[in-house]
Amino acid sequence: MTTQRENQTTSISAKRISLERIQLLREGSLLYADRKVRSPADAEVIFRRYLGRPDRECLAVLTVNVKQEPTSLTTAHIGTFTESVLHPREVAKTAVLHNAQGMLLCHYHPSDDATPSADDIRVTKRLEKACQVLGIKLQDHLILGKRCVRRSTKKESSDGGERVLNPCRKEKLPTVPWVNSRPF
Repeated sequence: MTTQRENQTTSISAKRISLERIQLLREGSLLYADRKVRSPADAEVIFRRYLGRPDRECLAVLTVNVKQEPTSLTTAHIGTFTESVLHPREVAKTAVLHNAQGMLLCHYHPSDDATPSADDIRVTKRLEKACQVLGIKLQDHLILGKRCVRRSTKKESSDGGERVLNPCRKEKLPTVPWVNSRPF
């Protein structure tokens, strides 16, 4: 039983604390025959299957365990036709919730120009710093267009410049269907 003084204290200075729990909801699954992500080209296959060809910028996060096996795939942000403004905590949230060792990012440029913008490079560097603090390795950030893909970070060419994975090409890429399983 509460006293009058406790009621007064409660109504004046107390702060109600919300009691919560976090649960992950599986929305489906994607079959990936290779089982491991060994290269940016492997990641491109997964991201293209997942993202399809959206009409605006979308950022997806693929988390991996220590064996480089994909553990989750999530859309972290959906932007407009020309930009996607995001915060590192929204991107890192998926990796933290899945106890991931690393993650790969991918965003889609509906304009078909997969050249990274100054903002793309700035955001990637900011995300890389945030991931270092969390102990999660940001392994790559791919930028997809309809027919091409470029890496915005992780320079691997001998001259230190950006490496183009697949040069922009005219032929259409084959589309691979999304495989849904029954949600739990």
